[in-house]
Amino acid sequence: MTNTLMLPEVQAILNRLHALAEARDDAIIQQVRGPGSTWESATSEQRATLLRDALLPIPRSGGQFLYAVARSISAARIVEFGTSFGVSTIYFAAALRDGGGGLVIGSELDATKVAKANQHVAEAGLAVPGSNGQTTRPSP
Repeated sequence: MTNTLMLPEVQAILNRLHALAEARDDAIIQQVRGPGSTWESATSEQRATLLRDALLPIPRSGGQFLYAVARSISAARIVEFGTSFGVSTIYFAAALRDGGGGLVIGSELDATKVAKANQHVAEAGLAVPGSNGQTTRPSP
Protein backbone atom coordinates (compact mmCIF):
# COMPACT_ATOMS: atom_id res chain seq x y z
CA MET A 1 0.00 0.00 0.00
CA THR A 2 1.34 3.43 -0.98
CA ASN A 3 2.01 5.91 1.82
CA THR A 4 2.72 9.41 0.53
CA LEU A 5 3.66 10.48 4.07
CA MET A 6 6.87 8.50 3.64
CA LEU A 7 8.05 10.44 0.57
CA PRO A 8 11.22 12.48 1.28
CA GLU A 9 9.66 15.82 0.26
CA VAL A 10 6.63 15.22 2.50
CA GLN A 11 8.80 14.11 5.41
CA ALA A 12 11.07 17.14 4.96
CA ILE A 13 8.29 19.72 5.11
CA LEU A 14 6.48 17.99 7.99
CA ASN A 15 9.72 17.69 9.99
CA ARG A 16 10.49 21.37 9.38
CA LEU A 17 7.00 22.58 10.31
CA HIS A 18 6.68 20.42 13.44
CA ALA A 19 10.13 21.61 14.61
CA LEU A 20 9.26 25.25 13.90
CA ALA A 21 6.01 24.96 15.83
CA GLU A 22 7.76 23.32 18.77
CA ALA A 23 10.36 26.09 18.84
CA ARG A 24 8.01 29.06 18.83
CA ASP A 25 4.31 28.32 19.40
CA ASP A 26 4.48 27.99 23.20
CA ALA A 27 6.23 31.37 23.50
CA ILE A 28 3.67 33.05 21.22
CA ILE A 29 0.71 31.57 23.10
CA GLN A 30 2.15 32.59 26.50
CA GLN A 31 2.68 36.10 25.17
CA VAL A 32 -0.89 36.57 23.88
CA ARG A 33 -2.42 35.10 27.03
CA GLY A 34 -0.06 36.87 29.43
CA PRO A 35 -0.75 39.77 31.78
CA GLY A 36 -2.45 42.72 30.10
CA SER A 37 -3.58 40.60 27.18
CA THR A 38 -6.85 41.45 25.47
CA TRP A 39 -7.45 37.81 24.51
CA GLU A 40 -10.72 37.35 26.40
CA SER A 41 -12.38 40.39 24.82
CA ALA A 42 -10.85 39.95 21.34
CA THR A 43 -12.91 39.07 18.28
CA SER A 44 -12.05 36.02 16.16
CA GLU A 45 -10.27 38.28 13.68
CA GLN A 46 -8.26 39.97 16.45
CA ARG A 47 -7.27 36.59 17.90
CA ALA A 48 -6.19 35.42 14.44
CA THR A 49 -3.99 38.52 14.18
CA LEU A 50 -2.46 37.86 17.62
CA LEU A 51 -1.64 34.30 16.54
CA ARG A 52 -0.47 35.21 13.01
CA ASP A 53 3.00 33.69 13.53
CA ALA A 54 1.85 30.61 15.47
CA LEU A 55 1.65 27.42 13.41
CA LEU A 56 -0.83 25.71 15.76
CA PRO A 57 -0.39 22.29 14.14
CA ILE A 58 -1.82 18.99 15.14
CA PRO A 59 0.85 16.68 16.62
CA ARG A 60 2.44 14.04 14.39
CA SER A 61 0.35 11.31 15.99
CA GLY A 62 -2.79 13.34 15.29
CA GLY A 63 -1.76 13.79 11.67
CA GLN A 64 -1.12 10.09 11.27
CA PHE A 65 -4.53 9.42 12.82
CA LEU A 66 -6.24 11.83 10.40
CA TYR A 67 -4.41 10.16 7.50
CA ALA A 68 -5.53 6.70 8.66
CA VAL A 69 -9.16 7.75 9.16
CA ALA A 70 -9.35 9.44 5.75
CA ARG A 71 -7.89 6.34 4.12
CA SER A 72 -10.13 3.93 6.04
CA ILE A 73 -13.32 5.67 4.93
CA SER A 74 -12.05 6.19 1.34
CA ALA A 75 -12.53 9.94 1.69
CA ALA A 76 -12.75 11.86 -1.57
CA ARG A 77 -13.46 15.32 -0.12
CA ILE A 78 -12.26 16.80 3.14
CA VAL A 79 -13.22 20.18 4.60
CA GLU A 80 -10.75 21.61 7.09
CA PHE A 81 -11.58 24.47 9.46
CA GLY A 82 -8.53 26.41 10.62
CA THR A 83 -5.87 25.47 8.08
CA SER A 84 -3.18 27.69 9.66
CA PHE A 85 0.17 26.85 8.02
CA GLY A 86 -1.15 23.68 6.35
CA VAL A 87 0.31 20.88 8.50
CA SER A 88 -2.94 18.94 8.79
CA THR A 89 -3.71 19.78 5.16
CA ILE A 90 -0.60 17.85 4.15
CA TYR A 91 -1.78 14.78 6.07
CA PHE A 92 -5.23 15.03 4.47
CA ALA A 93 -3.84 15.56 0.96
CA ALA A 94 -1.51 12.57 1.34
CA ALA A 95 -4.45 10.39 2.35
CA LEU A 96 -6.49 11.52 -0.62
CA ARG A 97 -3.62 10.95 -3.04
CA ASP A 98 -3.05 7.45 -1.66
CA GLY A 99 -6.77 6.75 -1.92
CA GLY A 100 -6.91 7.60 -5.61
CA GLY A 101 -7.60 11.34 -5.52
CA GLY A 102 -9.91 13.91 -4.09
CA LEU A 103 -10.19 17.45 -2.81
CA VAL A 104 -9.13 19.18 0.40
CA ILE A 105 -10.98 22.42 1.10
CA GLY A 106 -9.25 24.52 3.73
CA SER A 107 -10.41 27.61 5.57
CA GLU A 108 -8.30 30.24 7.32
CA LEU A 109 -8.99 33.80 8.48
CA ASP A 110 -5.45 35.11 7.95
CA ALA A 111 -4.36 35.67 4.35
CA THR A 112 -0.69 35.33 5.32
CA LYS A 113 -1.37 31.86 6.68
CA VAL A 114 -3.31 30.92 3.54
CA ALA A 115 -0.28 31.82 1.42
CA LYS A 116 2.05 29.85 3.71
CA ALA A 117 -0.27 26.83 3.73
CA ASN A 118 -0.42 26.83 -0.07
CA GLN A 119 3.37 27.10 -0.20
CA HIS A 120 3.83 24.20 2.24
CA VAL A 121 1.39 21.95 0.39
CA ALA A 122 3.23 22.72 -2.85
CA GLU A 123 6.62 22.01 -1.22
CA ALA A 124 5.27 18.63 -0.17
CA GLY A 125 4.42 17.95 -3.81
CA LEU A 126 0.72 17.65 -3.07
CA ALA A 127 -0.70 20.64 -4.97
CA VAL A 128 -1.85 20.29 -8.53
CA PRO A 129 0.08 22.73 -10.77
CA GLY A 130 -1.99 25.77 -11.68
CA SER A 131 -4.52 25.17 -8.90
CA ASN A 132 -3.56 28.15 -6.68
CA GLY A 133 -2.48 25.75 -3.97
CA GLN A 134 -5.58 23.61 -4.03
CA THR A 135 -4.79 20.03 -3.09
CA THR A 136 -6.76 18.40 -5.81
CA ARG A 137 -6.32 15.40 -8.01
CA PRO A 138 -8.93 13.98 -10.34
CA SER A 139 -10.95 11.22 -8.76
CA PRO A 140 -11.02 7.90 -10.60
